[in-house]
Amino acid sequence: PVLIKEVQEKLRERGLNAEPKRNYWTEEAKRQLELSDIILVADGNRKKEVIDRISDRIPKGNIHTFYQFIGEGEKDFEDTYDYEKKCQNPVKFNRLFDELERIARKASDKIKSMQNHN
Repeated sequence: PVLIKEVQEKLRERGLNAEPKRNYWTEEAKRQLELSDIILVADGNRKKEVIDRISDRIPKGNIHTFYQFIGEGEKDFEDTYDYEKKCQNPVKFNRLFDELERIARKASDKIKSMQNHN
């Protein structure tokens, strides 16, 4: 709960009003994923989880990690948690959100480009 609150606060600082959730698999969430043309996930573990849960209803080729989708291959995000202090490392946490913003812009540009070619 503390991590979710920290993420929500960081999103609000950046002008995004969202309620992040961890491992949120409701029937509605599955239905929304099944209606999606493209599914972007944070890492390989989440990708495998999505494939395992809904690949019978959506092509596996439509499920990508963020980095795969923007053409940067197989990478993971740096852990931002300081286990000694038992809290987020503020510098790493800020960098993570800068990186997510960069990825979101590149993904948005790619999706727009895909729409223009259809």
